[in-house]
Amino acid sequence: MRARHAPGPWKVYKAPGGRGGKGVKRTVAREDGVGRTIARVLNDPDGAITSVANANLIAASPDLLVFATQARECVQVVLAGRGTPNEVALSDIYELLEALQGDADAVIAKAAAS
Repeated sequence: MRARHAPGPWKVYKAPGGRGGKGVKRTVAREDGVGRTIARVLNDPDGAITSVANANLIAASPDLLVFATQARECVQVVLAGRGTPNEVALSDIYELLEALQGDADAVIAKAAAS
């Protein structure tokens, strides 16, 4: 049986008592507050900015998976129509790519948030 991750979206929360020193700096949990903590991000030797960046990247994971799946489906649509009488129109390809670009911008913004 294939393991499944907790459903997204996930959100970064400031960990109680995680200020300074050693210990947990941020936690990642479901945005709706249901369920347990998904990840605990420890203070990083490189500083708090790195800890926050790591937590944001973890929190963006479900969105990144959705985007990768959509991108793969887009490529499959284009490749499936290549060289056939029902070849995908260039305008349809542009429409798919524009939608992917918007999704990519949103996912990158979430993963790179500070």
